[in-house]
Amino acid sequence: MWKLKRWTDIGSQSIVLSAEPSSVYDILIDYDNYIEWFPITSHSKLMVKEGDLAIAEFGFEKPPDSKLTMECIHTRNEMVLHRRIAGNFPLTRVHWTLQGEGTGTKVTLRTEVDLSNWRVLYPGMAQQFVSRSLLKSLEGRVAAFSSELQDHGGRKFLEIIETDESLEIWLMGKRYKLTPVQE
Repeated sequence: MWKLKRWTDIGSQSIVLSAEPSSVYDILIDYDNYIEWFPITSHSKLMVKEGDLAIAEFGFEKPPDSKLTMECIHTRNEMVLHRRIAGNFPLTRVHWTLQGEGTGTKVTLRTEVDLSNWRVLYPGMAQQFVSRSLLKSLEGRVAAFSSELQDHGGRKFLEIIETDESLEIWLMGKRYKLTPVQE
């Protein structure tokens, strides 16, 4: 096996999202809900938070029963840095940088892994954390909560209107009408 340098950059990419930096930042520090969008996550939870520092735990589908406890350092609406402090994964640093760009946010993600003490790298593990897939996952999560989904001029994300005749539901810009059925 060949020896790798201490910190190996396994991906650094950027994407522009249609949301304000504060919206993207709120998603990135909502550790209890990473399971909703972060690839191969089997559980996620915030363990402790004090100011701009948090400790979060993540579980992953591959390798089975893997856990990762991360120290999370925040700079409001600008940066989130995750560093592994415990778990059965290599030492990892995930650095999200947020920068306002026009009406959106440019998100740059750099992922580094310390593989110097690992004899075996699970096949495909590093590819699961490639920046492109993480940014695409974040883009999907942001789209679900984007500030662009407003009632005035944009499509309705979720609205429920009750009338005497029916229940009208707007979901992701589509209208559904529920009417009572005579039994």
